[in-house]
Amino acid sequence: MGDCPLCGRRFDACTELQAHAETHFQSEKAPARAKGPAAVRCSKCGTQVAAEEAASHALAHSLELEEQQQLAAAGCAADRAAEALDGAAAAALAAAEWDEDAMAAEDAIAAADAAHLEELYFEQLRSRYGFAEQPVREGCCRLCGQQGHWASDCERNPDKQAAAARVLPTPLPRSIMASQQRAHSTQLRNGASLEQLLAACLEQQQLPASVSYQARLCGTVQHFGASHYSAGWGCGWNNIQMLASHLLEARPAARRVLFGGVGWVPDISGLQAWLEAAWQLGFDVQGAEQLDGCVQGTKKWVGTTECAALLRSFGLRAQIVDFGVAQQQQQQAASAASAGAGLSRGARQVPVHPGVACDACGQCPILGDRYKSETLLDYDLCSGCHSSMGGSEAAAGPFRLMLPGAVRVPAQQQQAQGQQGQGRSMTEQLLCWVWRYFMAEEEGEAPSSASGSGSGSQAGPDAGAGAGGPSAKRQRPARVRLSGKAPLYLQHEGHSRTIVGIERRLVGREQRAEFTLLILDPSTPGSKLAAALANRTGWQRLLKRGAHTLRNQQYQLLFVEPGIAAGAQLDALKMLAAVERYS
Repeated sequence: MGDCPLCGRRFDACTELQAHAETHFQSEKAPARAKGPAAVRCSKCGTQVAAEEAASHALAHSLELEEQQQLAAAGCAADRAAEALDGAAAAALAAAEWDEDAMAAEDAIAAADAAHLEELYFEQLRSRYGFAEQPVREGCCRLCGQQGHWASDCERNPDKQAAAARVLPTPLPRSIMASQQRAHSTQLRNGASLEQLLAACLEQQQLPASVSYQARLCGTVQHFGASHYSAGWGCGWNNIQMLASHLLEARPAARRVLFGGVGWVPDISGLQAWLEAAWQLGFDVQGAEQLDGCVQGTKKWVGTTECAALLRSFGLRAQIVDFGVAQQQQQQAASAASAGAGLSRGARQVPVHPGVACDACGQCPILGDRYKSETLLDYDLCSGCHSSMGGSEAAAGPFRLMLPGAVRVPAQQQQAQGQQGQGRSMTEQLLCWVWRYFMAEEEGEAPSSASGSGSGSQAGPDAGAGAGGPSAKRQRPARVRLSGKAPLYLQHEGHSRTIVGIERRLVGREQRAEFTLLILDPSTPGSKLAAALANRTGWQRLLKRGAHTLRNQQYQLLFVEPGIAAGAQLDALKMLAAVERYS
């Protein structure tokens, strides 16, 4: 683009300006040149061009056009590249913003899921322990045809209607006696007793001659299984029924006081009313608070503490033994018991042992140190009588020092770190404790698993309460024997059963003891159990439980000591505490 320096004409393209300028010089240099063809006008730019220059002028236009096209193409490519870069940058920015939003959304979803799972877990726990109804399920109730509930929770369920109709607003003993109904136990063939049928099954077992074998069974007992209505939540009540069946049959004193003296085992509705009555009398107040003080007409689970409260309200000495208690928990329990269960004497606290009397001087409860005999059942001395005991008291030795709250410490390990059963697994301690319990009448020792691995426990039921002693006559061991002892209530997380006996095999050169529990499970159908015992086939799978089946971290055993408590001793039974703890 420029102006002609000679005539001032303006041209847009430099090639046109150059061609125009050359025409000026050509005319000046050859004025006398002969005239040629006339000038022609360019069709593209309108310039007058000599005929002989028209071809070169047109070529210049074509070259200029080609240059412009190349520049335009390069510009478009640059624009497209810039647009692509801008698009990529925008996409990257959007992706980053999306990722942040997505992460925030994922965090929110994860938090919501965690809260939902926690709520579900809480509801499962509430449902497991009877504080909530069964979860809503798809489908229709088979009784009413409506959705949203189980048939067992349906208002038309006859069992639920019957249970609701028997709820007593004020469960007093007289009203309970008038409304309670008899429970139905498993009917065995030919009227034989369960323990006798089980003993016959044990006797027929074929064992190697090199194995030393013994089995000990409890006294008379009946099996109470779960009904269609109580399946899944009634095992604790069924175990109370099995334990009560023995107490009513084997202990006349217990028969006179249990359940108003009716002489038979009530059904679950009746037991629920008796438990609420026990709570109203002040037995296990803490347990009553945990269950909201109400179990009638509900599906709430119960365990050893509720069983102990119910039986203690009738004066029975139901005791609990803990297995799997951590050492730190045990020490804390001992410290709490020492601080809380004491009487003030001057500037110090004197430990109190509720419900325990000194068998030498009669002090009840024992104040201060308490020493328990390892050879005699329910034989205790206060610190004064222990320090000055005569021949009869010394014959009941050795003794163990008992801490308040029934946390036992061996006499030779009275330091703060003292622990029962140190160096032995919880399972071994539990099995040895059960073995010693059922062997107690034969060997006259207390059922402490810390004392040894093979023998000794408390004496038998009422008949053995006052008998026995250091010089009691020992019976020759038999292969299978009915000990007459009460069954044991075995509790662990999620289920409870009744121990009716135990087997012991001594195997190998070292005579290693192997134990097998004999257990009645409320979930076992009664008809199947009766057939297995009568036919002596398949009973092992229903009744035998080896050490490998004890997989839980904690267990509780409940046993019932002989005698009926009254007065101050009965009041002392209102506070529940484990009499022994093992880690």
